[in-house]
Amino acid sequence: MDALAWPGMPGAGDKARDRSQVTVYCLPGGAKLAVEQVPYTRSVALGIWVKAGSRVEPGDANGVAHLCEHMVFRGTTSRSAQRLAEEMDDMGGEFNAVTGREFTTFFAHVLDQHFDQALDLLGDMVLNATLDERELEREQGVVLEEIKMYDDDPGALAEELAASLFWSGHALSRPVEGTAASVKKLTAADLRAFYHRYYKPQNMVIAVAGNVDPASTYEAVVQMLGQGDRNPVMVAANGMPVYGPAALWDAPAPRATAHPQLAKKKNTEQLHMCIVADGLAAGDGDIYTWQLLTSILGGGNSSRLFRRIRDELGLAYAISSYPAALTDTGYTATYVGVEPAAAGAALDVIVEEMARLCEEEPTMGELARAKEQLKTGLVLSMESLSSRMTAVGNALAGYGPLLPVDEVLRRIDAVSTGDVKRLAKRIFRPELVTMAAVGPVDGLPDIQAVVGRFWDQEFRQAEAGA
Repeated sequence: MDALAWPGMPGAGDKARDRSQVTVYCLPGGAKLAVEQVPYTRSVALGIWVKAGSRVEPGDANGVAHLCEHMVFRGTTSRSAQRLAEEMDDMGGEFNAVTGREFTTFFAHVLDQHFDQALDLLGDMVLNATLDERELEREQGVVLEEIKMYDDDPGALAEELAASLFWSGHALSRPVEGTAASVKKLTAADLRAFYHRYYKPQNMVIAVAGNVDPASTYEAVVQMLGQGDRNPVMVAANGMPVYGPAALWDAPAPRATAHPQLAKKKNTEQLHMCIVADGLAAGDGDIYTWQLLTSILGGGNSSRLFRRIRDELGLAYAISSYPAALTDTGYTATYVGVEPAAAGAALDVIVEEMARLCEEEPTMGELARAKEQLKTGLVLSMESLSSRMTAVGNALAGYGPLLPVDEVLRRIDAVSTGDVKRLAKRIFRPELVTMAAVGPVDGLPDIQAVVGRFWDQEFRQAEAGA
């Protein structure tokens, strides 16, 4: 069988240290399969990405994607919910699922001897779920408790509200879990309509990493999907077949626009704030520069915000900055939890450091530390089969190309201090900086007023004309 393969991807080092190989297929029914053979292991990680995240939900059915993920575990045409649970436990592995804004992913990690059974079980769930109306009310209760759990976490709630604020007016702005009101309204008919529209092979990516043979895995996946053609169609675009953002979504992501800050009053000790600015799509050529930028700003113990807000001023215990990327959009977030009276001082530091990155290049020492953190995290993640499986699956799902780790390390090392400043000016546009806050919000500072003190009018005009 012909196959398109990349030796040593995404593992690090020469073949004496890593004999892994990724083989990629575009299956006859439209599904895509990536198999990373890691022969020195005794287990297999597998995942199925379904293009069925909250982004594609009908406007009047928020939460249907997440509830559908739950209901898939409640039985298939050949397995009851109890039998599914017993088979999972019989294999002794890990089984789970997660709904995101763009994809719902089902995954497992089992001993290599159980791979065929695990694949059959996951495939049965995603292709043959019954969505039994008798199970719906119970599972709605489970999801409602999950929503309450997230509502009881003010930090996570502030970050969710910030994402909703950034994508305001678009399907991406809706909470992935839905709201209590929207979940209660969902019917079995809503679930079946969503499931039958999106849970199809052409909307699926399958990724496997571990002690497996690519050709045998291909045959097993074809059988699982019910595809009869045994001649794989190989698709190579810059070395990797991917959906590509243009083919993914009917409605493109909204362009970043200015939004007023959002405050949710809650009886908590701390005020939780999430400041958001523009960002990048996952496949953007500046993706590594973005990761380094957020690391320098607030990504570690030596970052600017950690050093100033926690170490020097003692204003917060938790402070972090991070990139949040989807296939065709993204935002930059900074989270901090402080005593309400310290909100103004914390915001001053955050905005000041954002402005400084636009006006001055970071030091060589700051960039070097950020690079080592990023490279170390990447290489260490390759010691996890689940991480390797996720990397190849994400690449096929449209989250950027799958590259040999040595190439990724080279691209990280190639980023200069000038690149960081250039990107900061691109994404930290002052008029787009906004914030969501949860907690005792009375007297909350106006984020745009804070921005106005650190970006002078000349800088604003220069950015507007860029």
